[in-house]
Amino acid sequence: MNLTTFTNRCSNLADSEIVIKPNTDLAIQNYILREIVNRPGAIDWDFVNQNCVFATGYVDIGYGLRRRSTIPSTGRKSWTRPARRHSRVITKDEAVAMASLGIKEGDRMEMKNTGKAGTHWAISFEDFKKGLEPYTLDFVAQLSKGNADEPLDEFKKKLVALADLYVEKDRKVVSFWDNGFNQHVRGPG
Repeated sequence: MNLTTFTNRCSNLADSEIVIKPNTDLAIQNYILREIVNRPGAIDWDFVNQNCVFATGYVDIGYGLRRRSTIPSTGRKSWTRPARRHSRVITKDEAVAMASLGIKEGDRMEMKNTGKAGTHWAISFEDFKKGLEPYTLDFVAQLSKGNADEPLDEFKKKLVALADLYVEKDRKVVSFWDNGFNQHVRGPG
């Protein structure tokens, strides 16, 4: 299966291609996780209890932006347009995903905890599961469908098939990615 933002050579080799909008890979990951935690028997609890810690951190850490940077070759101080954006207004889609945190559409996300971006704390499995609630098939399909010519129902079938690969407890899955989770706008969620 090739999960991609555009048809490419890997698409020709894959059994299935899922074209997504850029920056929606984490929503798809969270949809898959939601499917896993909500299907009885899909979780290997011995493995989870021995190897997993559920954690969270601040959401208002900024967007990887520096307020002012030095251009190395000249030593001059530079303000770039993105660096001047110290806050942003939460969109409808972001609000759906952050509702469990009390964040609503139109709220302003400030860069209050930029210096604490690596700070995190343990949460319960139930809190982790609650954070996945917004990532329904309908929400994620509407958010992430990247091929305007593909019917939404066909895209949904592909997402279900993808999730089913991960949900099947005895199946071995290997995932490869490039410029996705590791270079996301905000980092893995």
